[in-house]
Amino acid sequence: MWAWVGRRLQRKFLVGTAAVALACALVFLGFYGHLFQQQLDARARSEAGELGRLLQVAFERVMLARDQAGMREIVERLAREPGIREVMVLNADGEVRYAGDPARVGRKLDAEACPECLSGEPASVYRQLGRDTVLRSVLPVRNDERCVSCHGAVEARPLTGLLVVDHEASTLVADSRASTLAAMGGGAALALIVLGGGVWFMRRHVLRPVAQLAYQSRAIAAGDLEARVDLDGQDEFAALGQTFNAMAGRLQHAVVRVRDDEAFVRDVLDALPEGVRVIDSDYRVLEANRAYRRLLGLNGNGAAVPATCFAMSFGRSDPCPPTQITCPLHELARDEGPVKALHQLRAANGATVSVELHAAALPKRGLIVESVRELARDVHFAQEQRMAELGRIAAGVAREVQNPLTSIRFALQTARREFDSGGANPDELREYLALVDGEIGRCVDLTQRLQKLAARPDGPPQPVALNPVVSETLELLAWEAQQRGVRVTLVLDPGDPRTLGREADLRLVVLNLVQNAFQAMPDGGELECTTQRVGRWVLLRVRDSGSGIAAADMQRVFEPFYSRRADGSPGAGLGLPIARVIAEQCGGTLTAESRPGAGAIFTLRLPQADARLRDTL
Repeated sequence: MWAWVGRRLQRKFLVGTAAVALACALVFLGFYGHLFQQQLDARARSEAGELGRLLQVAFERVMLARDQAGMREIVERLAREPGIREVMVLNADGEVRYAGDPARVGRKLDAEACPECLSGEPASVYRQLGRDTVLRSVLPVRNDERCVSCHGAVEARPLTGLLVVDHEASTLVADSRASTLAAMGGGAALALIVLGGGVWFMRRHVLRPVAQLAYQSRAIAAGDLEARVDLDGQDEFAALGQTFNAMAGRLQHAVVRVRDDEAFVRDVLDALPEGVRVIDSDYRVLEANRAYRRLLGLNGNGAAVPATCFAMSFGRSDPCPPTQITCPLHELARDEGPVKALHQLRAANGATVSVELHAAALPKRGLIVESVRELARDVHFAQEQRMAELGRIAAGVAREVQNPLTSIRFALQTARREFDSGGANPDELREYLALVDGEIGRCVDLTQRLQKLAARPDGPPQPVALNPVVSETLELLAWEAQQRGVRVTLVLDPGDPRTLGREADLRLVVLNLVQNAFQAMPDGGELECTTQRVGRWVLLRVRDSGSGIAAADMQRVFEPFYSRRADGSPGAGLGLPIARVIAEQCGGTLTAESRPGAGAIFTLRLPQADARLRDTL
């Protein structure tokens, strides 16, 4: 019942108004009934007193005339009057001398039957006679000098008798009930009028504006930001309507702005060349940009993006075991720092995509942001950078080839002249042919070194001897070192250190590090390359005597496209970043240390081939 009432404001108003009207009516009826009862009682007592006094006058006259028959007739006739229940005349001792009911004559009313008769004072009280209630009026008849002859001295006998008149109380009750019912009817009619007027006012001035506000609020909640209310007048609801419209306008502007911002952020994410996605703490993928979806061969509009990161990345139906796969959620829960890992993702067509993953946490939102970069693209950049470096050392290689070719040409021309003159000496011809063979061998070595450096790093990692990689790369750069005025010192570990990787990649790392050292010494200097085995690691140190690296640049030397060459020449800023990526792919590191004016040392730290093979197994 109360739940039904509580669902509508109009029902609440009706029930509340009816309850208040009922309470007011009850209070009014109680007060009015009590007041009316008092008025009726006062009127009845007054009428009874007047009747008693008239009877008293008549009684005195009849008694003085000693007309007992007349007295009896007056009492009997009065007892038959409407509204009179009984009339009795008592002597001073309480004995009934005259009564409307002759059966009462001679009886004596004691203190129990008429206690008010013994007081000797006028009285008007209600008495219960059987089932009926009567208003008993008692008037004492005083003794005076006219009655002394019959009743004795006034001092000895102050009362000559009592007049007792019992009035019917039913008339008073009927009048009271009629008045009460009339009051109740009037109150009910008034309450209905008030209630009806209240309902009309409520519907017109309260419920209708509220209904319009509620309807337009639901419309806005459903997405209709154009919804507005139209409330006439200048009252509070009209002011509320104006406030509602202003609020709706600001909300529409804010929502449009948020949508524009979301679209802008989504466009920015989709414009990024790197794959980016956002994950919550329940492994759900909240956002994945176009590059990420394209990397995994997912639908371009995002409709086919799996709901969870493990399903999207690996096609799994449950979270990845942290002991088998580096899980950013698991790692960032233990450490707030960024996470970096190499993953083999599973594309939609079942193919495997090798990526480098970087992840960071958004602690206030409980989210993880991942950035992935396809390693195949790094290989492509590395190959492009390798070709660019080959173009730069082409002049030196050409110089190295030119010298053997010149010697070959001189030997062949000399041998031909001797044949033409007919005085060819077989021993000299053998020396010329040996010279030609040696110089051709030098040319073949140079071309093989160029081929190794230019080769695309395909196939799985293999054990690579570090000493030949370093020495042969330095030989290719010997002419450039001579032209720059750089004296090169090579210190190789006699233990023939080996690491596990791709030889072409490692040659590119050495090439980048050595040329980076050349660029740090525009006026010439000293370059020292050292290989060394330390525990389970293989080290390559490249130290130059250049101007060093400023402290502000140390944090950025490995950033892509960041270039600050000491010789002022422009650079792509990819050599050191690619070298570092290759080192990390081999399970190692590439670090730099420097002091301004004291040169720089770059340390390539790679695991030994045997140690890495044991870890892999």
